Amino acid sequence: MHQYGTFYDMLFDAIAMRQGRPLRLLEIGVSRYGTGSLKAFQELEIVSEVVAIDVEPYIGTPADHTTFYLMDAYQHSTIDMLKEKHAPFDIIIDDGSHEVAHQTFFLQHYGQLLAEGGQLICEDVDNDDTFKQLCHEQNAYGLDLFVNRPEKNWGDKHNDRILIKNKPQPPISPLDKGGQEQTFPLDKGGQGGLRGQEQRYAIYKPDSEKLTLHAFGIPYAATDPHFNTCAYVQRVWKFCKIMHNLGHNVIHYGHEKSTAICSEHVTVTDDDVLTKSYGTADYKVVPDQRRDDHAFNVFNENAAREVRKRAKKNDFVLAFYGWGHKQACNQLADLPVYIVEPSIGYTDCFAKYRIHQSNGNMNFDRGMAWWAFKLEERFPPTDEHPSLQHVHAIGKHNNRSMNDPSWDTFVIPNFYDLEHFEYSEQKDDYMLFLGRVHLCKGIEIAFRLAEYTNTRLIVAGPGDINTLGIPIPKQVEYVGIADVAMRSKLYAKAIATVCPSMYLEPGLGVHVETNFAGTPPITTNWGAPVELLKHGQTGYRCHSFDQFVWALENVDRIDPKVCRHHAMQFSNEKASINYHEVFHTILQNDQGNWWNVNPDRTNLDWLATDMTEAEIHARVAEISSRLLLSEPGYSG
Repeated sequence: MHQYGTFYDMLFDAIAMRQGRPLRLLEIGVSRYGTGSLKAFQELEIVSEVVAIDVEPYIGTPADHTTFYLMDAYQHSTIDMLKEKHAPFDIIIDDGSHEVAHQTFFLQHYGQLLAEGGQLICEDVDNDDTFKQLCHEQNAYGLDLFVNRPEKNWGDKHNDRILIKNKPQPPISPLDKGGQEQTFPLDKGGQGGLRGQEQRYAIYKPDSEKLTLHAFGIPYAATDPHFNTCAYVQRVWKFCKIMHNLGHNVIHYGHEKSTAICSEHVTVTDDDVLTKSYGTADYKVVPDQRRDDHAFNVFNENAAREVRKRAKKNDFVLAFYGWGHKQACNQLADLPVYIVEPSIGYTDCFAKYRIHQSNGNMNFDRGMAWWAFKLEERFPPTDEHPSLQHVHAIGKHNNRSMNDPSWDTFVIPNFYDLEHFEYSEQKDDYMLFLGRVHLCKGIEIAFRLAEYTNTRLIVAGPGDINTLGIPIPKQVEYVGIADVAMRSKLYAKAIATVCPSMYLEPGLGVHVETNFAGTPPITTNWGAPVELLKHGQTGYRCHSFDQFVWALENVDRIDPKVCRHHAMQFSNEKASINYHEVFHTILQNDQGNWWNVNPDRTNLDWLATDMTEAEIHARVAEISSRLLLSEPGYSG
């Protein structure tokens, strides 16, 4: 049935020779097809111990040196039990469910049960794309024996694609002052999925602090600050600017009319593509688009091709539009680069490395992953559960136990250009609603607040105020879409910005933007505002209409200077500090030893929430000078 025999003969002999002793072996999945491989493994003279796990009883007869466990192998509790009862294994084979989520769990977590020089073997990876992706993301190498099979049944899960992952060799340890190597065995009670790993501390010294960042624009628009009705477009433009100005190598991929400030712009789409897709390339609002339409297909195909021409090891590919960029990222999965979703304000993420706009958004994402994990645990994918196929088809990083650590997940709030906001302590007699003219943004609360308190309300944003289906009070004045200059003036003179969003906002930038102008926001008490708005200091969070009324009548208690200071924590410059730290943390954690230490670290201020403008500028200048020093050929 399989082509594994010759390969296993060579592998077992090689490991036994290297270890200089009989082997200890663990196999997952031994019961479905008779006595099978377990019978063969326990008869090998070079194997001294065999441990087997399955969710179904084993019908064969275990030998004296064989232990069988009837349990789910893809649980942390199972790994903990094996660690407690058995010595480290030389070979661990996953021949269990063959589901991607389980194979990913195996490659991520079973390495802690390996002896030095041991190997994980993951059998029967489902398809070529998954095969390549797991090779790249799990630092494994593949053996595709399926290509040698005379008959190829593409739906057969027993397809002879094997992934192999070695136990990482101990890193080079630092030397003490006497030139002696220092080793520090870790307490086996360590946390975060690292228990039992006896590592050596190591010094982390990056070759260069300067990074190459491949930033994808948005397929339906040019990357330009004047397209201010799309937060994604704005985010890409600002990101390119701040990271380029900091000193990193930023390569932007986008529309030919993009004005991104970067090291290199690469055109991957144009007006002809947009016109063919949306009927026009001249618009002020987001078109009716899909992530598989002509514009997205052209963008992703061209972007992937152009990245392949330029990418080198340890570069970062930044998918700002999430699944809208996944098609391109799939084509880059075999490259030694880091694929990151760098500003997540949506659901359904796909990348291993994720940067969310708020802790609320990140924890919501992890809650969905836990739900998917528990659902698949309770209802494994079978033909009997067709309604659950969407759960099993989600991205493999969206199916995770709540016990898994989040080392690859970060939070960087949305960020804003200080130059776009006029600061004023002198206010006029109106309150402001700025955003999409839609009921989901809580515009009805703003209307009723204006009506009840007889306060003038200026409404600005995309949409049609006359199609809301609710009465429009006489106090309301609609001024249309506000460009950068108009937004600045509206924020500066308003007594308050009312933004009572109805849904779980991942970022809600309006309540931060208005703080730049020294104007307090009045918003709801869930989602991002809970962590990004200091209640009673920079604005108010409300849970009833009565509270909204009180907040409006007491906005004079909020000090504009405090609002402005708080807003600086969301400035472009502060975000550049945060991104610099996060990208280097990803590199450092992924260099084969989580326990390494960077002795050149001078601070941990990327999570600081009370930095002054002067402190932020000083930190930016420090990073920029280091990046300049790392330039090839720099002489000072």
